[in-house]
Amino acid sequence: ETGPVHRPLALSPDARTAYVPSLDRALVALDISRGRELWRAELPERVASAPLVTTTDGLESVLISAGPTLSRVDEAGAVMWTAPIPVQSCGRPLVLGDTVVIGAGDGTARGYSLEQGAERWVAQLAPRATAYQRLLYGPWTTTVRPIGADAVLVGTVDTLHCLAVADGTTRWRTGASAMYTPPEILDDGTVLVVQERGQAALISPDDGTITPIG
Repeated sequence: ETGPVHRPLALSPDARTAYVPSLDRALVALDISRGRELWRAELPERVASAPLVTTTDGLESVLISAGPTLSRVDEAGAVMWTAPIPVQSCGRPLVLGDTVVIGAGDGTARGYSLEQGAERWVAQLAPRATAYQRLLYGPWTTTVRPIGADAVLVGTVDTLHCLAVADGTTRWRTGASAMYTPPEILDDGTVLVVQERGQAALISPDDGTITPIG
């Protein structure tokens, strides 16, 4: 039993272990072939986000947010570090180089050190008047995507942002809803989005120029 699960699980690189985010305040590792629990990492809040598996210098670990806390958990289930996230995050982070990027509930995207969890930068993507509006229109449930070797895509309700992974500065932004359905990067680098209301579009990776499909 893992408890209720509202977000996608993640697989280890060898596809032998499934990492399951559970609303009973745990990240659960399951042995797929035997159908048994390997370990359970207890977390401070309900886990309503998607885990990300990353391998660095041969070390496999999982990044997961639980309410207002981002955690890095090692392959044995021990919490390596935690870092605060304003309000909450219910999306999925991304590791690019040695930086973890995640969307937060105060309208921001944030970059953290993969090694120790230290905050590196903050980018406000939903500069609205109230805290509720910043949550509603911000990237709190976005799936962060890489674009090239040094930038990431972070979606909000009405805008797709391309940010430099080094410092969070904006490379470009375009009017596309890409928070609930993550953008996909095509073979030529073009970004494909299917927006909240069903409109599909192609976006230039160079400057964010958007071209509707159909």
